[in-house]
Amino acid sequence: VTGYGLRDSIVNVVDFQFEEVTLYDLQVYFRGNVTGEMEADLIDEIGRDTPYMLYHQSSVELEADNRVKEIYMISGDEQLSEFIDLHTGSKSIPLPKRNEVVLSVGVAEALGIRVGDSVTMRNSDMQALDLKVSGIYDNHVYNYSIVSPDTIEEQWGTAPELQMAFVKVGNEENVHILGAAISEIPDVMNVTVSADMADMVRNMMDALDLVVVVIVFCAGLLAV
Repeated sequence: VTGYGLRDSIVNVVDFQFEEVTLYDLQVYFRGNVTGEMEADLIDEIGRDTPYMLYHQSSVELEADNRVKEIYMISGDEQLSEFIDLHTGSKSIPLPKRNEVVLSVGVAEALGIRVGDSVTMRNSDMQALDLKVSGIYDNHVYNYSIVSPDTIEEQWGTAPELQMAFVKVGNEENVHILGAAISEIPDVMNVTVSADMADMVRNMMDALDLVVVVIVFCAGLLAV
C-alpha cells in the first residue's frame, strides 16, 4: 500500500505543474536590467503578437520562526497571473498587495507557515523585506515567493531590476527553434524551455518506479 500509494501521489506532478501552474513556454535570462533596446530585440524575435512579460527573479532567504530556507523571489506586475496560475485546489489566489507575499506550498509546509503569518526575506546584500503571507499556492517544482514591485521599491528604496522574461509560444511555432533564436540575442544569457524542464522532472519521477519495486518486494518478503 505504501509503495503504490507513493507512486500514485506523485505520478501526476509533471502534468499538474506544467499544464495547470506553469502557463509560459520560455524563460529568458538577460545579462542585466532589460533596456528598451534589449526588449526591442526580444520582440523582433518573438513577434509583436506573442505574449510576454518582463519580471524580476532572484534568490533570497526566507525566515520564519527562526527557521530559514533559500527560495526564489519573483516580482512582476498584474500580468504575472497570465503566466503563472496561482491557486490552491480549485480556489484562485490573488496576487499580493503592498507588503504582502504569496508563497508556494512546499516552502510553507517546510517552515510551518500559514496565511496571515509574518515572514522576512533577505537578499544577498542582506536587504530585508518584512511581509505578511496573503496566500499559499500549489507548486511542486522549486520553491517561490511572489512580491509586488511596489513592495520592493517601498522597503528597499529602489525598483527591482527586470532581468527576465516569460514568453508564451503559439501552437503553430516550434518552441525550440524560437528559443534558439532568442538565445542568439547578445544580451541573453540563457533560455529555458518549459517542455524540457517537464521532461527532466518526468525522468526523475520515473526513477521512483525502482523505489516502488523495492518497497513492494520487501513488503512481500516480510509478509512471507
